[in-house]
Amino acid sequence: MCEKEGISKELKRVSYYEKPSEAKRRKQRQNWKKALQARLKALNKLRGKKKGRKKRKGGRGRGP
Repeated sequence: MCEKEGISKELKRVSYYEKPSEAKRRKQRQNWKKALQARLKALNKLRGKKKGRKKRKGGRGRGP
C-alpha cells in the first residue's frame, strides 16, 4: 500500500505540461505549507496542547 502513495496525484500532475514558473510556485506553496505545519506543531507543543478535540461534558448540549 505504501508503494502507491501519491501515484494518482503524480499522474494528474504530469498529464499536462506544467510551465517552469508554475512548478516553482507549486513547490514554494508546498514548502510554505510544510513550514506552517511545523510552526503550528511547535507552538502547540509549547502550549502543551495535544492533538485532537476536547471532550464535552453533558449530553447533546441541552440546558440543565
